[in-house]
Amino acid sequence: MKEEQLASEALASARADKLLAQEEVWIRKGVEARRTRSVGARAAAARSLRAAACSSGASRSASVRAGDRRGCAAAARSSPS
Repeated sequence: MKEEQLASEALASARADKLLAQEEVWIRKGVEARRTRSVGARAAAARSLRAAACSSGASRSASVRAGDRRGCAAAARSSPS
């Protein structure tokens, strides 16, 4: 029981040390590395949102109102002739 607890604490400590070492590397690399990391985090968040939307079965639909803005083409025609 005590040995298992010590082993789990040692494992948690090793993981924390590894994380701190990675953070120190990012800090040494400077602004460009932090920017790259931030972009990666945003991309991961976008992927998770996209996956959540796809898994929920949400349907996407687009509607275009004809003639409400200058220069817009009509979205629907009455007949092709």
